Order: sequence, then structure tokens, then C-alpha cells
Amino acid sequence: NGASWYDPGCKSCRCANGSVSCQLQKCNSHLNCPKGKKPGFVPGGCCIECVEDMGICTSYGDPHYQTFDGRMFNFHGNCRYRLVADCRQGNFSVRLRSERHHNQAVGEAKSLVVHIGSTVIHLQRGLVVKVDRKEVQLPYQRLPSLQIDRKNFMITLLSETGVKIIWDGESYIEVHVSHRYRGNTCGLCGNFNGVPSDDFMMKNGRYARSDREFGKSWSLGGHRRRPCLQRAPSPPIAEPISKCRRSALHHWRARKRCWPIKSQFSNCHPVVKPHKYYKACISEVCKCLVKRCECESLVTYARACRRMGVNVNWGRKKACGT
Repeated sequence: NGASWYDPGCKSCRCANGSVSCQLQKCNSHLNCPKGKKPGFVPGGCCIECVEDMGICTSYGDPHYQTFDGRMFNFHGNCRYRLVADCRQGNFSVRLRSERHHNQAVGEAKSLVVHIGSTVIHLQRGLVVKVDRKEVQLPYQRLPSLQIDRKNFMITLLSETGVKIIWDGESYIEVHVSHRYRGNTCGLCGNFNGVPSDDFMMKNGRYARSDREFGKSWSLGGHRRRPCLQRAPSPPIAEPISKCRRSALHHWRARKRCWPIKSQFSNCHPVVKPHKYYKACISEVCKCLVKRCECESLVTYARACRRMGVNVNWGRKKACGT
């Protein structure tokens, strides 16, 4: 008697005198959010609320990037790169190492080095996490400044400095940064000033004329044990792509694997345009000779939809480990 809870479907339920009554939760349709916040959903919530206006940068597959301001580009790298850093006060930085093995058609072997103040976190392949060079078991907490947890196939790092990182142990990365870093970031994720057209500013302050020039400008070089390759090895990339273009069977396979973006995700299309995600997916499947090469594009689009409050049940959700 007197207990209350929420049922699936955003129903608010209450037990009174042995009987249960439920009603749909009412949401405020006119939400005015203060500066630094924007309308959005929180995990498990039913209604749009005022949430922190965080910038989100994504890197996935081979080799797709989306900056904080929404600019998408492709860059094949084989070195260490500055993914993002606080270039004003130096509160944090995220370094990315991207490698391509000689016998592979698609890039892989990404790893991250995250600097939060004086703490150094290594996020390595296989969901291995090291804090200050020591491997740690998850969940890990160094309160109040750092929390690292694993859910399903994703690691989430949360810092009190306003940085959140999501990592799948291979090549899917999300970096979320607080609005207080707006206009103060640099690296492959851009400057987070709300203007996509100026995201290609290089380390020297000039603007890059191509994806490749921009990516190379943020190279951090190698070190003695793992030097950077001046030129990435030449895996058989062109062959699968050309086969895909001239072979009806290969192209049909790519379209079939990526079709959920255009079909099962249709209710998300009005809020997150699907074209670039579908194009990236086709590119991945055409280059890939193993199964599930479409997964990162599908997961990336699904997560973008979820951030806008649209949950999609798609057929290969379990097969893609999400």
C-alpha cells in the first residue's frame, strides 16, 4: 500500500488499498532549457528533460569520423593521432593509435591513451584497461574524479572534468565533452564551436584542403618500439571495392547488409539523416571479407538515434553485440 513505480511504456503505477492503478506519464511539451543545457532524454526516462549540452565526436569502422560539430570525413591512418584535447587549459587529452596490418583489407587495432589531469588511462584492444600503467578490473572507481565500467561490449569512462568516453575494444569510439569546452578543443574531433565548416583547422592554424591533409596534421609520431609507418601498407582495398561496383552479387550483398538503415530505422530518419551512415556502411561491407562488417555503421546510427530520443529495434541488434 502506497508503493509507486514505473512500468514499461512510460506508465506511472501506484498501489493503494490493495489495488493497482496506472496512467501514462505526462510530459512538458514546452521545455525552456537554460544556457549550457538542451532538451534530451536520460537513460530510463520517458520525457524530454534539460540535459547538459555535450559535444559528441565519433570514430568508427575504416576510417569514418564525425566531429563535435557534425562534419563527417574519412582518414586512413597508421600512427598515433590527437583525437581531441582541451587546448586552452590542458584538462584532458585523448590520443588514438590506428594501425593496419599487411594482410587485412580493413583498418583495425585502435587503442586509446586518455590523460585526465595527472592520471593516464590506457584503453586497449580486447577491453583491457590500465590506469597509471597497472591493469584494473571493472568496474573501477577513483572517486570522485574517475569511473570506468563495462556493459555488454562497451567500456564507459566518466570523468569529473566533463569528459565521457565509450569504447568497444576495437574501433568504435565516442568522446563526449561538456559545453564548457566549447570552442576550446582541437584534434581530429574539431574545435566544438558549432560551425562544421571550420573543423579542418590543422595544428599549424591553417585549414586543410583534404581529409588526408587534416588527419596527417594531427599525427603525434611514433616511438622506438612502435614507429609510425611513413606510408600505410597497401592491403587489398581497391579490389573488394571495384568488385562491389562491377559485380551485381557483391553490390547486392552490401545493400542487403546495410538496408536496415533505410528500412528498420525509418522512424529515425526525420531527426537523424541516414544517407552518410548508409554510404559508410556500403563502404565497410565492400572492403570487408568477413562477417558483420556492417555492424559499426548500424550501431553508430542506432546510438545517434537514441541520443535524439528514438529507440529502434533492428534485426541484427544481438548479432552486432549491442
